[in-house]
Amino acid sequence: KFRLKKIKIINIQNFNHLETLLNKNITNCLYDVRMNYELESRKIFQLLSKYNVNYLIHPGMVAKDLKHDVNFKDYVRFKLKQLIEGKFLHIKKIILTKIFSLTDPTLWGIQKAKYVYIIGKYAYQNRKKIKLVGDRTRPIWGQHRNYDDYLRKDINKMKVKKKKALFIDQATPYHPDLVEIGLSDINAKEYYSSIINFLNDLKKQFGYEIEISCHPKTNQHHIKKYLSNFKIRKGVTLSQVKYSNLVITHNSGVRNYAVIYKKPIIFIINDCLKNSTYPHHENTKSIAKFLEKKIINIDSYSKSDINENLKVNNKVYQNYFTNFIKYKGPKKFQADIIFEQLKKDKIWI
Repeated sequence: KFRLKKIKIINIQNFNHLETLLNKNITNCLYDVRMNYELESRKIFQLLSKYNVNYLIHPGMVAKDLKHDVNFKDYVRFKLKQLIEGKFLHIKKIILTKIFSLTDPTLWGIQKAKYVYIIGKYAYQNRKKIKLVGDRTRPIWGQHRNYDDYLRKDINKMKVKKKKALFIDQATPYHPDLVEIGLSDINAKEYYSSIINFLNDLKKQFGYEIEISCHPKTNQHHIKKYLSNFKIRKGVTLSQVKYSNLVITHNSGVRNYAVIYKKPIIFIINDCLKNSTYPHHENTKSIAKFLEKKIINIDSYSKSDINENLKVNNKVYQNYFTNFIKYKGPKKFQADIIFEQLKKDKIWI
């Protein structure tokens, strides 16, 4: 938008408006679809297929294909809690969603994608698990959007003047995704009391200056209520990671920034999260295993648990980077990579 002055922005109002636009722009076009293929979005893909247009998908491969270590008993308890709360999808919708995920897109009149945007080796190896990827779907070698953020910043190496530990606050007691499905069962006072004790220990025992990265979707007032003794910032997470010596998180995607800048990471859990109906512990464990990390329960840990996480295993980090951030392709922004591939394929001729 800012580099190419001829870019035109159109806000699509509804399906009829989209169909009108499709009627006008069919040939020599590529539709860059940045949404997951699921029951709720099927109409979008049906319209694209109806007009036989070329489209590109950005599959959320990593998030959907992680195998969480959740035992059957906890899984049933989790689902029952959702239904009892009455804030989850109706049983009918659950069944339809499951059926939809098992069927071939052609049964719904949906064609396979022209291109699939690959963000890592793991996604490439598992690309055929994506329903919209067919034998003729061509890969575009790109990267995770976090790498785009990295390219926008100064990539020069720097020295961190202060010994700083950064806590990535996901505002779990208030997280909108959990509130929406009725599973926000974390007591805020207990949760943040545990966090505060741990961060104070880090400061006292290891000499870290503590800083908080506030979750962008939550009210900063809630966080300041409990973490007022620490410096809290919002919307500058990349810079915070860049100028830190240690990153502390549950399962935030900010870990990608930490890997890019080769920062030590500590994955934490506490008793509140372990006792929650939502599988916080299992989700964090699934992420941590890719970086060969053990989760620390900050309500019962030792100093040696911290020491074990203060070093970076460059080989493990590079393997994670290759699998989940960038595998192949030029060191350019996503849009430039896509545009150059289309020029190479002469899609407009």
